[in-house]
Amino acid sequence: MADDFGRRVRRKETAVLSLARTWFLIVLIIVLTVSPAIPAAAAANSTADLAQVRALLDQGYVDPVSQDVLNAPTIDAMLARLGDPYTDYFSPSEYKDFQDSLNNQFSGIGIHMVMTPSGVEVASVIAGSPAAKAGLEPGDIITRADARPLSGLSSGQAAALLRGSVGTKVQLAIRRGSKILFLPVTRAALSEPEVTGRLLDGHIGYVRVSVFGSAVPEVFAQVAGGLRKQGADAWIVDLREDPGGYLASALALAGDFIPGESVVQVKTRTGGTQVLLAPRGLIQIQGPVVLLTDRNSASASEVLTAALKDHDAAFVLGEKTFGKGSVQGIYPFADGAALKMTIAHFFSPAGHAINGVGIEPDLGVDTGVAKEAAELLLTQPTLNDTAPNSPEPTRSGVGKGEMSIGGSGKDGGSANARGRNGQTSQDGQEARLYIRGRIFTVPLDMARSQTYWPAWLDILTSAPRQAQFMLNGKGGWASVSRAQVREKWPLYFPNSQFAGEVDNPPLARSYSLTFSQPVSPASLGTSAELLDAASGAIIPTVLKAESPETVRVTPLAPLRSGKTYWLVGGTGGGPAQGKTLAGAKQIMQIRTFVPSNPE
Repeated sequence: MADDFGRRVRRKETAVLSLARTWFLIVLIIVLTVSPAIPAAAAANSTADLAQVRALLDQGYVDPVSQDVLNAPTIDAMLARLGDPYTDYFSPSEYKDFQDSLNNQFSGIGIHMVMTPSGVEVASVIAGSPAAKAGLEPGDIITRADARPLSGLSSGQAAALLRGSVGTKVQLAIRRGSKILFLPVTRAALSEPEVTGRLLDGHIGYVRVSVFGSAVPEVFAQVAGGLRKQGADAWIVDLREDPGGYLASALALAGDFIPGESVVQVKTRTGGTQVLLAPRGLIQIQGPVVLLTDRNSASASEVLTAALKDHDAAFVLGEKTFGKGSVQGIYPFADGAALKMTIAHFFSPAGHAINGVGIEPDLGVDTGVAKEAAELLLTQPTLNDTAPNSPEPTRSGVGKGEMSIGGSGKDGGSANARGRNGQTSQDGQEARLYIRGRIFTVPLDMARSQTYWPAWLDILTSAPRQAQFMLNGKGGWASVSRAQVREKWPLYFPNSQFAGEVDNPPLARSYSLTFSQPVSPASLGTSAELLDAASGAIIPTVLKAESPETVRVTPLAPLRSGKTYWLVGGTGGGPAQGKTLAGAKQIMQIRTFVPSNPE
């Protein structure tokens, strides 16, 4: 399928970009300007630079530029009239700062930012940075820096006010919801690693790419190669909070996954289209791949995400991406200044628009649990099985050249087979998710642990109606109804019976629950537990049998309003929560309501 698709894309008519005659002067980038190191437009522009900027906008900007823009008296006025947040003029020192920012080396407060009419919105905070130490949070709006308003400024102008020498302080006015905060921040030198990685669950290579700097392809190959030597045969590539970077780096990284295939379509003002192909990568990634994205994954991150998604080479998990689908060229001037100018728009290999649209994930989950959700899905990859009610084999994982690890399809392997390094369900309880032509097998003892409980809940909540779940029981794999998926507990405790529901019990005192079946007094206190259904946290509780069907429940801490709890009975005991709850026999659901007139 991928090969046929690639041939179809390459057959499209291509055209040489209109700026080819000056291509040697351009470092082609596609970067979302949210770095704290992005500079302001120069306060004074040379006459020669003004003429060059005017000529470049007139001849090479992605869209025709009006005379009103071109006749502006200064570069600042010209770019203000243009109204493109991704086109900027850099003085010599600012250009150096910009290059440093692409390679994650800069000084400042340590945020990724997005301009809003009110000022600077904090998209994310770099861990350990001055901003993090001062208490800045994503979503904060910085309205003033040292009493200077940030509203109405370009991203470069605002960033210049936030930057400064190491050790200097800047007083920030912050709007956080309805609150106004004033925070002093001491600037520092910052260097965020471009690529980091570690081995998860003994066989999952987790690689985070924080920005597409020039060294990323080489560092990615080194990190992934080291993880493969440790046994990695499945991959999580984390592009959350990655604002973009060099197009060349995105193309090179795509070569690690889809060498020789189309990566991106670049369309210029003349209407010409250039299809860029992935080179042969420095490492060939084999096995299932999950990409993690969020609303701040932008530009070069979106190039890689769209390419792997269109070629069915990765499963995208998380949030819809930012939607920055324009290409900027850097034009250095003789005096050391430079113009960063939008010269084209880019589209996915299949021609899907990205600018202002973003890329939808294959499965949307909260970004806070996305990594744990990916671990659950990759712990026991299964191949060559057939989805319920489907005559065609489906694929698990998402990559090329995968080896069959389990399933009951063509290879005739057992459906209970395990990956050589994957998590093995200690109690035999497993769930399968069939989604978008792929199969994922999840060990439920792992899903029931507090680390992974919220992630599994988010998967159950977010899975589209077309997705199908199955459970591995005594009689083999059985389908799960949509009603059971909505109820959630059957996919945590598949062998249990629903014992009833209690609405709005007292929050701070004991109460009696009547089960539909007799409850063993011997099991109470040793194998029954009260759980927070959202987090899996165990609520300390004293349980006492009042009759064969009635249990007195005394929480040792008040329950919270607006929550759902599960009283799980007959679990059989055990030291680990996932293992303890495997033998659950009865589930009582307890719902507390938010008061209609809260104080």
